[in-house]
Amino acid sequence: YVAGYVRVHRLTEAVRILESWKKDFPEDYRPWFLGGKVYLRETRWKKATEELTKAWELNGGSSDVAFHLAEGLQGEKKFREAREWFQRVDEGSPYFLPARVRVVRTLRMQGELTSAQAKAEALATEFPSEEEVLTELGMIQLDAGEYADAVVSFHKAHADESRDMEIRYAVANAIRGAGDVELAREHFDWLKQAQRAHSKADTLKMKVFSEPDNVDARSEAGALMLTYGNPTEGLIWLHGALSYDPSHQPTHAVLARFYEARKDRKYHQLATRHRKLAGEAYVGAKENPPD
Repeated sequence: YVAGYVRVHRLTEAVRILESWKKDFPEDYRPWFLGGKVYLRETRWKKATEELTKAWELNGGSSDVAFHLAEGLQGEKKFREAREWFQRVDEGSPYFLPARVRVVRTLRMQGELTSAQAKAEALATEFPSEEEVLTELGMIQLDAGEYADAVVSFHKAHADESRDMEIRYAVANAIRGAGDVELAREHFDWLKQAQRAHSKADTLKMKVFSEPDNVDARSEAGALMLTYGNPTEGLIWLHGALSYDPSHQPTHAVLARFYEARKDRKYHQLATRHRKLAGEAYVGAKENPPD
């Protein structure tokens, strides 16, 4: 149930179940772990680290817990502590490589560029096509003023297509530093639109927190994130809207357009289904810049 509520961003219900779970099974680490992950998604770093610290106390040795606890500490800008926790992730864990990248990131965030670059280059040699590794290497090269090298690393990582604003801003600065002012301007223009979209989406999210059943706000926030944020997060918000109102036509219209744009044919059937459910709302559903 918790995963289902989180999947459609019905966090009030999810937290209520987790609190009851904690009371009924005080020795079980899982409600604390799941709660910590919920707060990480909401960027409530301090609350996340509190929940995940308790999960670790109940289940010390879990690489999953260690990784997510480190993420919370990194969010709190406690980089040295975060690095220590990332280093606890076992080699057999699916989080092992992401943890190694984040060790490099914490060094970069502390200004230890020489050490960070040496580790990043070693990772890039070991994993030459890993986008997260190449993106982090590009970030370090940018900070070091190695603009042309940063552009190459970012391009290999497809970071110049990223919807992550921090990454896209870094790409724009690297391109400008390398001398291509016109191309850099295109990225900066996209960033201006994305900033407006994120600001509007944040306002809509706050409205949802106070009015969880506000379907229009959920739908509009999801549509903005599909275009200017994390598409997965956008889909979560859109399906959250449908969990309250399965016949909400504007949401079906946005989903129809989204799936139509996918190259994989497996999405075509989904596009058709949402287009039919959208009715007249489908006609005006386009990826427009935010007001």
